[in-house]
Amino acid sequence: MHQAEDQRNGIIAVSFLIGALLLVLVYLVGNAYFEKVRYDVRYEQNLSVENPELKNLRTRESTALGSYQWRDQAQGLVTIPIERAMELVVEEARGREGR
Repeated sequence: MHQAEDQRNGIIAVSFLIGALLLVLVYLVGNAYFEKVRYDVRYEQNLSVENPELKNLRTRESTALGSYQWRDQAQGLVTIPIERAMELVVEEARGREGR
């Protein structure tokens, strides 16, 4: 009789342990899902909103980096597009290598 009772106690203990592990697993998965949903909502509400000041800054930067403009006409200073400036630097470097 004691052996059957010991087996039953062992089965109850193992069942309790498995149940506790499943409960912890459900909690961890649920918590991870909740955090992801919370992050997605926060991103949609705050981070995905386009800032008009930032948009204006990017437009000004793009214009400054991609166009010819007088910096100081009296001194003959001109800004040139960044792509052209890089080409000129490469050409100048190649010219120095040939010396």
